[in-house]
Amino acid sequence: MPSPLYADLSGYYDLMCDGIDYAAQCAQALRVLSVFGESGGHACLDLACGTGRHLALLHQAGMACSGLDYSAAMLAQAAQRCPEARLLCADFSGLQADTEYDLITCFLYSLHYSHPVSALRDTLARLYRALRPGGVLLFDCVDMRGIDGRDAVSEARCAEGELRFRSGWRYGGSGETLTLAVQIELQSARQPLQQWQEAHAMTALTFPQLALWLAAVGFEVEWLERDFEVLLPLRANRYNALCVARRPSTDIHSK
Repeated sequence: MPSPLYADLSGYYDLMCDGIDYAAQCAQALRVLSVFGESGGHACLDLACGTGRHLALLHQAGMACSGLDYSAAMLAQAAQRCPEARLLCADFSGLQADTEYDLITCFLYSLHYSHPVSALRDTLARLYRALRPGGVLLFDCVDMRGIDGRDAVSEARCAEGELRFRSGWRYGGSGETLTLAVQIELQSARQPLQQWQEAHAMTALTFPQLALWLAAVGFEVEWLERDFEVLLPLRANRYNALCVARRPSTDIHSK
């Protein structure tokens, strides 16, 4: 089900994400497709597409774009930002495509929202089927062994006042649930302080576990530093990564 906080604050979402370099992320996605992809096409799907900032940039780069998100409020903004994109209002389990995409992206750690592990493994199988042979899935992820409990804080000014956004990972040390703690405050001179808080259940994993799940589906996997400027192999003892999962071009299911 959609998060009430996520829907209620859709009008503030772009402000809260103002520090994210969407252009660099999209450029990296195209770089990954050119290096690892062998499907030969330009159809892409952005999972958890939000207000469509990735979609608009990928469309400008010549991609035929589709977006999936479970918030109708977010998709309404995505439709205005990138009217050329096909949009689907659903969670990951709503993806039913078959050999349709050359590139699938999922940024901002959103694949962890596929929870619990059984749901994530089903999602990976759906994504495999949605890619054309030689197509590439690109997503960022976090290894639960590197969770340190620190929060990221950003601030922005909107018409109503000052907006403060705090988020951070929480992991209890065992089990398959990783929590994303989110707190948002809106300070206005015209009304009392408004606060929103939620704890989002996400899937906890290690990179070796994830590699096994991807391989079980049929993916070929490459691990990269979570760097959106260059392609760098993931170094040892790093717990934030870009994962490149390719459906083999010689996949027997394509014949």
